Amino acid sequence: MEGFVPAGGGPPPHIHEREDETLYILEGKCCVQIGEQQLVASAGDFMFLPRGVVHAFRNDGPETLRLILTFVPAGIEEFFEEVLEPVTDRTAVPPPPTKELIDRLLAAGPRYGIKFVLPE
Repeated sequence: MEGFVPAGGGPPPHIHEREDETLYILEGKCCVQIGEQQLVASAGDFMFLPRGVVHAFRNDGPETLRLILTFVPAGIEEFFEEVLEPVTDRTAVPPPPTKELIDRLLAAGPRYGIKFVLPE
């Protein structure tokens, strides 16, 4: 999946129960949490986020982050189809997350084996 993440955007810390995830950064820079590690990734970097480990990434730069995400095994794409809006204009800046988007993420996550680790 190709992702476009606005400045300040990115998923909250979460755990995938069913699949491993990878990030390949095409443009921009992001902070990546993998377990207790905090890393910075930029264009050309490849990150492995294993299932069962809390992880997150955040675009701390001023520009839109563009990355390729993969998930093994397949199936989680149905989560993204249910929750996210497809990009129709690749030149537009992605909108900031809305309360409705966050509500959809939290509601759909458990059906797809995703546990969000939110502050208490």
